[in-house]
Amino acid sequence: MPFVKSIRFKGLRITREEFLLREIGSRVGQPFSAKQLQEDLRRLENLCLFSRISSRITEDGTGGRDITINIVEAFYWLAIPYIVKSDHYGYYYGLSFSHSNVGGRKHDLAVNGMWGGIRGFETVYASSLTYSRPIAFSAAMADVKSVHPLWNYETRNRLASLRLRRRIGPVSQMFGSLNYLSLGFELRSTRFNEPEIAFDPDGEDLISTLSLSYTNNNSDIFINPRNGHVLHLGLEYWNANLENHFGEFSIRYSKYQTVAKNLVLAANAQMDGNLRSVPRYAYKFLGGSNFRGCEYGDYYGESLFLNNYEIRWLPGKRWHVWKIFFEPVAALFADFALIGPHDSFFKGRLHQG
Repeated sequence: MPFVKSIRFKGLRITREEFLLREIGSRVGQPFSAKQLQEDLRRLENLCLFSRISSRITEDGTGGRDITINIVEAFYWLAIPYIVKSDHYGYYYGLSFSHSNVGGRKHDLAVNGMWGGIRGFETVYASSLTYSRPIAFSAAMADVKSVHPLWNYETRNRLASLRLRRRIGPVSQMFGSLNYLSLGFELRSTRFNEPEIAFDPDGEDLISTLSLSYTNNNSDIFINPRNGHVLHLGLEYWNANLENHFGEFSIRYSKYQTVAKNLVLAANAQMDGNLRSVPRYAYKFLGGSNFRGCEYGDYYGESLFLNNYEIRWLPGKRWHVWKIFFEPVAALFADFALIGPHDSFFKGRLHQG
């Protein structure tokens, strides 16, 4: 019976070989399986660390198989200057720095400095859930000033947060399936230049947030899925100044189905609501990227129901520019939303974008 004699990776610059060996299912000394090798390549692809992956198998005449996996690593360091015209905050510009493979083990570091309509910085350091890593974390710090786009008051947010994710159960074969629980804590100081907006008379609220969520993702790939679904259930508890508190729940569901070559039908539904009345700065907004065709701030309230449908064209291959990969997408879409005002839950009008 054919068996795996050796596994080698060629082309590694930063990524640790021992990390990749833990990620794949093939093992030295075990029976060789072409199906498992294809699954291994999919696992490596889902790491989103490489711009090209291929394999080569050689036989030694005694049943042994030498597996060589050829890899072209993407650029992990990116420093990108940008300028943005936003429906939310007008023009703002900045410099974003990121590294997507810190230590060669798929840890992410991102630092972003902003000026203009949004001023300040934010930084995030995180690990990712992978096939061999059942627990992941995310830690963030930020100090950001902005002017509310609708009510024209200035806000300064200083925050620190920590989030832990725990995978539940095994990862299914040939799918990028993940079931995980997420527990997060955030401490945020929010100061307003108009004191009546805050709970506290001096115009500054100290807000602590505890969140718990469950996610089931059985989509076939993590980038531009073609088949499968994603379900997310979330609960949040907010406390302001150790006196005022309110809760929030969220439900999100996405379904992907390939209907023809390179054509994918995507359907998404989202419901967010509050368990009691919330302050004005915690309202939900629709517009821009999450309600396409509408200006930000056209519709807002304490709760929302949003769904959209897309027909996506995916070319079936990635484009490579200087070892940076991306997959272009073209889409036709229709969006629908229901907004609940502050005095009732899900009482509003139906809008189409």
